[in-house]
Amino acid sequence: MRHLILRTCLIAFCLLLCRTAAARDFFVAPDGRPNASGEKNAPLDSLTSARDAVRTWRQQGGTGPVTVWLRSGEYPLKESFELEQQDGGSAGAPVVYRAVEGERVRLIGGHKVPSEAFGPVADAGVRERLAAEARQQVVQADLAALDLSKFKDWSAKFGSFGGAPELFFNDQPMQIARWPNEGFVNIAKVIESGRGELDRSVGERAKGVQAGIFEYAEDRPAQWSVSDGVWLMGFWCHDWASECLKVAGIDTEKKQITLAAPHTYGIGPSSTWNKHPRRYYALNILEELDAPGEWYLDRKRSILYFYPPESLADARVVLSTLTEPMVALRDTSHVRLQDLSFETSYDEGVRIAGGRENLVSDCTFVNLDSTAARITGTKSGIVGCELYQLGRDGISLSGGDRKTLTPAGLFAVNNHIHHYARLQRTYAGAISVRGVGNRAANNLIHDAPHSAIFYGGNDHVIELNEIHHVALETSDVGAIYTGRDWGSQGNLLRWNYLHELVSMPGVGTMGIYLDDCDSGDTLTGNVFYKAGRAAFIGGGRDNTVENNLFIECQQAVHLDVRGLSRAKPGQGVKDGWDLLAKIEQYDYRNPPWSTRYPKLARVMEEEPLLPVGNLIAGNVAVDCEKWLNASGDTQKYLDRSTFRDNLVLEGEDPGFVNRETQDFRFRDDSIVRKKLPGFPTIPFEKIGLQREQ
Repeated sequence: MRHLILRTCLIAFCLLLCRTAAARDFFVAPDGRPNASGEKNAPLDSLTSARDAVRTWRQQGGTGPVTVWLRSGEYPLKESFELEQQDGGSAGAPVVYRAVEGERVRLIGGHKVPSEAFGPVADAGVRERLAAEARQQVVQADLAALDLSKFKDWSAKFGSFGGAPELFFNDQPMQIARWPNEGFVNIAKVIESGRGELDRSVGERAKGVQAGIFEYAEDRPAQWSVSDGVWLMGFWCHDWASECLKVAGIDTEKKQITLAAPHTYGIGPSSTWNKHPRRYYALNILEELDAPGEWYLDRKRSILYFYPPESLADARVVLSTLTEPMVALRDTSHVRLQDLSFETSYDEGVRIAGGRENLVSDCTFVNLDSTAARITGTKSGIVGCELYQLGRDGISLSGGDRKTLTPAGLFAVNNHIHHYARLQRTYAGAISVRGVGNRAANNLIHDAPHSAIFYGGNDHVIELNEIHHVALETSDVGAIYTGRDWGSQGNLLRWNYLHELVSMPGVGTMGIYLDDCDSGDTLTGNVFYKAGRAAFIGGGRDNTVENNLFIECQQAVHLDVRGLSRAKPGQGVKDGWDLLAKIEQYDYRNPPWSTRYPKLARVMEEEPLLPVGNLIAGNVAVDCEKWLNASGDTQKYLDRSTFRDNLVLEGEDPGFVNRETQDFRFRDDSIVRKKLPGFPTIPFEKIGLQREQ
């Protein structure tokens, strides 16, 4: 009898344990209620209500996996949806926030402006300032009547956008009133560059120390009201550094514009690299509200003026107003965000700060004015998402300990990222990889003014990505870029397909750009087709460029000795050129650095200013304008690097399966297979987006 009772108690305990650890579902719907049970027939009303319900369930003893199911519809966010450490799960019991299968869930970080809020322009003075052809087309909305006011003034200089909000019409970003309506105008003449004297002991470039003055050739600036605020977005000096500067004054008699703040590098050409005219466009100008899709916000009176591109009836008009991340995970682990759409917000879409094994999957990020997904922590990542129409960058991965070379294992895999960097035209990439031991793979990236991938740090893997049509507005730019760090070593870039990169006048576009003495990286199995100056080693050492395929590039490989004139190791100079100081902070001559990078441990003993130890081997170049660009003094030091078994073909049939369709696999009877039999097979079928991950 005692055994029967014991067995009964044990069974009851097991049943209780199983029940406690059972999965729990909560449902959320736009028409739900904040205090509902969360059952399918009694949904909650918001993410916050669902999070709080999960907390309550946990407090009552629930320990199993949790899924929060969101029903189709829009979920406006007036503040961040935050998850903390207590809101996470475990490996066996994750917490998932996801859309019900087949339903569209839209998280919105903005305010709708109903069509009935718009009416004719009421102020006669405003109507007079508008172009004659636009006066009957422009409408206004009183945002204060919609509880939207207290808009911050723009600063005198910024890199992306002056401040919230931005306007969207039928899910398309509208253009703040600008001149010219498309493209740029050139500076006619620089009167005052604002540039200080160049001091090579401080840096390689002169810096802007006072506001600049320049002449313009056109008549339009004479019509602008500077007192209301006029800003100019320009490539003022270098074709890789855009900045928006406020106008302090316009002298219409002299046709001169005085800026309110100095550009970082001054205005006007500073070297033979950028001797062609500098360019800019003007924005935030009521008088230039003259084209469908343009808008202007009177920030003092909270009046929105808009030239709608189509009828406002039944149109969706939204202002991006949320100025904090839409969803923020703080030290949270084992949380998944799945099948959600993050839309129309001024700040980040998702921020994962700390924690481990969090995942963003199969989501959409669209019409965000800042970074779409910013991820730190350990073994977290983003997979299978589409990111587009972004004001700045797409994905930021930053994690790992460089001092101990401990990897973070963050990842961005199988994402489609396109039409980004709308507002910040430079240094806003599709993907940024920093720290130690992170991975970007199988991403498709295209249509952007500057770079696709930025990386820095150690032991990253950047592989199987497809990149095309980037660098649309810039020069001296890399589709994949890193630079100015001896210690950024151990990074593997393999099997990436870079093609049809745009090359602006000037220095042009690089495929993979190891800038300013970056060292210790490996480029292998990459395919460069019409990729400018494809594999670019800018003075670095101990890099490997091996088994790559170059087709119709301006230059297949570039090598130079810029370190002789620019690098100043141990001299304590500014501008990032004290390469020794950068690695001394990691005690590079002792483990783990000395064992992981033994050549770096000896850098100061082995001609530190020269590009020594590079290996360029087993590459195939087909119909490139130049196989190797090593001009000037570089020729003297080519023997410090190793060149072997490279096959250069000009005017010969390389034996591609189908060159016209960019099927660059080699036939078995190709000349490459005969002359370079050891050339590895490139896994073309695995490059770019994959249907199944």
